[in-house]
Amino acid sequence: MNPLDVLVLARTKMRTHKVRTGLTVGIAGILFGVIIAAAVVVQGSTDSINRFSRTGLSSRFILALQSSDIPGTDLYENAQNSKFIAEVETAYSDELKRVKTISAKYHVPFDASAYPSPVTIDPDTRKKVIQPDKYDDAAVQQVADEWRFANFKPFDANDFMKQYSGYTMRGKFGPMVPQDGALNYMPAGKEQGADNQSDQKTDGRPSSVQPPSSLSVLDGSLAKPYVTNTKYDPKSGEIPVIIPFSEAQYLLKLDPLGTKATSQEQRDRLAYVIAHVGDIAVGFCYRNEASTSLHEQAVQQREYIKKYSKTKDYTKPDVVYSEPSQDCGATTIVSDTRTAEQKKYDANMKAYEQELGTDLGEPVQRKFTVRGVGVSGDNFGGGPEASGLQSMISYAFNAGLGYGTWSVPGDLYAKLPADSQPDRVFTDKSGNSKASRVNTIMLHMQTTYLVEFDNKVDAKRVLDDVTRTGSHVWGMPFGSNALMLDELGAGFQKYILWALVFIGGVAVIILWGVIGRTVADSRRESAVFRAIGATRVDISSIYGAYVLLLSLRVVVFALVLGSVISVMADMYITQQATVAAQLAFAKIQPGLEFHIIGIPLLLLAIIIGTIVAASILASIIPILLGARRNPINDMRDE
Repeated sequence: MNPLDVLVLARTKMRTHKVRTGLTVGIAGILFGVIIAAAVVVQGSTDSINRFSRTGLSSRFILALQSSDIPGTDLYENAQNSKFIAEVETAYSDELKRVKTISAKYHVPFDASAYPSPVTIDPDTRKKVIQPDKYDDAAVQQVADEWRFANFKPFDANDFMKQYSGYTMRGKFGPMVPQDGALNYMPAGKEQGADNQSDQKTDGRPSSVQPPSSLSVLDGSLAKPYVTNTKYDPKSGEIPVIIPFSEAQYLLKLDPLGTKATSQEQRDRLAYVIAHVGDIAVGFCYRNEASTSLHEQAVQQREYIKKYSKTKDYTKPDVVYSEPSQDCGATTIVSDTRTAEQKKYDANMKAYEQELGTDLGEPVQRKFTVRGVGVSGDNFGGGPEASGLQSMISYAFNAGLGYGTWSVPGDLYAKLPADSQPDRVFTDKSGNSKASRVNTIMLHMQTTYLVEFDNKVDAKRVLDDVTRTGSHVWGMPFGSNALMLDELGAGFQKYILWALVFIGGVAVIILWGVIGRTVADSRRESAVFRAIGATRVDISSIYGAYVLLLSLRVVVFALVLGSVISVMADMYITQQATVAAQLAFAKIQPGLEFHIIGIPLLLLAIIIGTIVAASILASIIPILLGARRNPINDMRDE
C-alpha cells in the first residue's frame, strides 16, 4: 500500500474518533506537559543560579571545618575513682600550702576552715569520694581539666587536609573573642552600662534586625567580592567591615520597605545602601574584666548614693568612682577619703591578691570604630522585608557570611596600625600556665578553618567524609550552597526520570486501551481492506501510522502546555526573583535577570522518546492481534 494512502487512512481514523482522540491527547499531554514544565523551570533556575553565582562566593567551593572533638571528664564517674581522688587531694593540699605561705608573706590572717576539702568519707562504703556539692571546687576542676586534656591533640586543619588534594587553605574564620573581658557593640554609639545591659532595643532597632554579636576576620581573597568602598583608608585606624544588608539599611536610618514594595523600589534601595555603606561608622567597646568590674562598681555606687545619701544611716564610700565621661572611657576616682594606713592596707591586699592569682589586674578599655566597606546578603531567609519567594531564593543561595557576624577583610585588617587591631589590644589576665593552656585549647576548639577547593568533586569528597557518623571534624559549605544545589539538581533529575517511568506506565495503559478499542471498532473496515487485497502488513502499517500521529499530537500538546506553564510562571516571578537574587548577594548586576526558562535538551529528548516509546509499546499487542484476525469471520460478526 502506498505510504501516502497509509497516512490518509490513519488521519481518517483520528477524525472518526475525535472525542476519543481528544481525551487521549489531553490526558497524556497534561501528564507529560507538567513534567516538561518542571524540567524547563529547573533548567532555567539552574542556569540563572549559575549566572548569578559569578557574584560573591557562590561559584567557589569553600568548606568551613572545625574540630568536633569535645574532651570531657565524667565527674560523677570519677567522684569515686581512687586515682582521681588522690590527685584532687594533692592539688587541694598544694593549694592550701600556697595560700598559707602567701598569707604569711603579706601578714593576711589565714583560716583553714575557709578552705574545706572537697574529699570526704562515704558513710556507707567508708571510702573516699568527692563531695557532690564540691564538683566546682578549684582543685576538682583543675584535676578534671588535666584529665580532659592530658592526651588531647588540638585540631590541625593543615594536617587533616594533607590526605586530600586540589585545595587552598584560606585561614581561620572566627569571632574576635578576648580571653579577658569582652568586645561589645555600642548601640547608637552609646555604651551599655551595668544597669541596662539586658535592654536589647537601646538603639530602637526592630527585633528582626539583630545587632552584631562579633567581628570575624575573613581571608582577603574571600572578602574581595563584597568590598565596594574604594575610599577606605586603613591609616584612619577604623576597622573595615562587611555588613549584612538589613543591618546596613538600618544604620543608614532607612525604614524597611516592607513586603509590598515594588521590585524597582527594592532594587533602588539596594543600590543606595551599596553606594552609601562607606558612610556607616559605629563603635565597639573593649573592656577587660578589671575595667568592667570598676565600671559596674561606679554604676552601683551612683545608684546607692542616689537612694541613700539623704538618709541618716548613710555612709559615704571611702573611694567614690565616677562613670566614664565619654563612651568606653576609663572609670575615674572622684573622691578618696582613705587614710594613709588604709591605703597601705589596700596596697598590701592588692599585692597579696596578685600573687594569689585572684587580682583582676589593671583596667584596660578601648573604643574601636568600624567603617563599612561592603554589603553582604542577609542570612537565613533574606531579611525582615523579604517575601516568601525572596526568602526561598536567599536560602538557596545562602550568600551570607555568618549569622550575627560582621566580617573584616583580612588584607585590609593587616594594614591597620597595631593599636587599632583589637586582638593586639586584648589582655590576658591569666598567669597560671594550666589555666592558660585550658583557655587556649577551648578557644582553639571553637576556631573555624576555611578551605577552598578547585572543583566540586574534591569539595564533595571532603564534605562527605566530615559529615559521616564518627568523624572528629565538623564541616559545612561556607558562603554559598553550590554543593547542595548541585546535589539537589542531580536528585531532581533522578526524580524526573522516575516520574517519567511512572507516567510512561500510565500512558501505556491509557494508549493501550484507546488503541485496542480503535482496532476493535475497525474490524469490519479492516476486513473490507483485506477483501480488496490489503495484506496484514498493510493493515498493521495503517494502525502504526495512527499510533505515530497520535503520539505526535501528544508530543505537540505536551510541549505547548509545558511552554505555556513555564512562560506564565516566568512572567510572574522574574522581577521578584531577580531582586531576591540581588538581595541575596547584595549586589546589582545590570542586565542580569533571574529567569526560570531553560532548554534541557537531553531531558526533552528523553521525554519525547518516552511518549513515542509508550505509544509504540501500547500498540504492539492490539495491532498484532487485529492483523491476525480472520477477515471473513469479522465481516460475518459485523
